[in-house]
Amino acid sequence: MEDVQETDSSVDEAQETDWTRYAQRIALAVYGTLTVLGVLEATSFDDSHLTLHVVILTVISTSLAIVLAHAWATVLSNRLVFGDQLTSASLLEELRFAASFFIPTVVAVIVFTLACVILPIDSSLLTAELALVLLLFALGVYGARRGGAGWPRALLIGLIDVCVGVLIVEIKELHTFFTH
Repeated sequence: MEDVQETDSSVDEAQETDWTRYAQRIALAVYGTLTVLGVLEATSFDDSHLTLHVVILTVISTSLAIVLAHAWATVLSNRLVFGDQLTSASLLEELRFAASFFIPTVVAVIVFTLACVILPIDSSLLTAELALVLLLFALGVYGARRGGAGWPRALLIGLIDVCVGVLIVEIKELHTFFTH
């Protein structure tokens, strides 16, 4: 009987670990959304170098650097806490895991590029920022509904998530105001 209980608890722990990793992936996607919002806003202040390829390269290179930093920090922290040795497999696993960060990067690049077809570049940046804010809203509402919230509360939570995104943009605005 003891063996059955041990097996059940190890299955429960494995499922919990899977859900924990899933939640961490979603957190990275939200972190990516907030980061790309800040990058787009910061990019918008350099009018003299504001071109399609500069914006796209800035967003992609920033995201790539953060993904690499996250993967390496996770591998290092596992080594420090659990004594895990660095292997190419563990590094590749963390890079795949951290790739969730690229979801908002892809959204921003696609929306920005398509908007540039019909809008001026500064309006295209704003359009990409709005797409990311809408993504935050949708994630917030979906998460709240999944957690059992009714529609009014879910919409409020979505609006709170939007406010966090707007706060990131405003922080970049303040930075520019004080430094230019």
